[in-house]
Amino acid sequence: MDILVVDDNEFAHAILRDILLAMRIKDIRHARSGKECLKAIVSKLPDIVIVDLLMKPMSGFELIKRIRAHNVDDIRHLPLLVVSAYSSMDYVTKARDVGASEVLCKPISVNSVYDRLVHMRNSPRQFVRTKVYVGPDRR
Repeated sequence: MDILVVDDNEFAHAILRDILLAMRIKDIRHARSGKECLKAIVSKLPDIVIVDLLMKPMSGFELIKRIRAHNVDDIRHLPLLVVSAYSSMDYVTKARDVGASEVLCKPISVNSVYDRLVHMRNSPRQFVRTKVYVGPDRR
């Protein structure tokens, strides 16, 4: 698998990298901003993008919206896993409503990340496109 981790916090990235390496995933790329992420996915499409929500200057919410609005189908349909310390229903609902494929709240473990990645890879959700929403079926 090729995983792109988008997080402006080096420590958070290091933790995710170590978890992914423990799962024997070797193709791990890192983007420190939404802008870097968009460039990275255009140059080489990853299998899954792991996104932090509260980055600056572009938040994870805005990044997800931009990916879901992209004019290339393969980019628009990328599986997007949000990994965030913000676990309130408001944050989870907003992440879902902008088009996140899955949300995983911290603290995370090798098992929780593994379970989420396997689920995303083996059971992709049907994609929906309406006037107000583009992303995985939210049901």
